[in-house]
Parts: sequence; C-alpha cells; structure tokens
Amino acid sequence: MICKNADGCRVATTAGGDIGITSHMKTRANGEEYYLNLYSPQVQSFIFDNLKAIIAFHYEDKQ
Repeated sequence: MICKNADGCRVATTAGGDIGITSHMKTRANGEEYYLNLYSPQVQSFIFDNLKAIIAFHYEDKQ
C-alpha cells in the first residue's frame, strides 16, 4: 500500500489511496521537500487490529 518512489521516498500506491492512505509533498523551512503520509481512521483501525499479522509477515521473509 506504500512503496518507495524513484527518489527513495515512501509514498502511497494507487491501492493505498483507494483504502485511505494519502501522501502529501511538504517543504521544510530550509526548503527541503519530503512526503507526509496520512492514514484515514479506517486504515488506522485496520493496522491496529492486524498489527500482529503485519509484524509476523514482515519478519517471515527475513528468516
């Protein structure tokens, strides 16, 4: 639902946008640009409810 773009920044994919993840380009006071990823209440609830499975999936590929 989030992937790295050509610059190596994590941004929402189309599928991520469909479920409520949005990425916004922001600029710091020093002129540096970065992405701010926002998660809708529904996405936050999904992550919270499935956190154990998400962590297990992440570490499953590393072993």
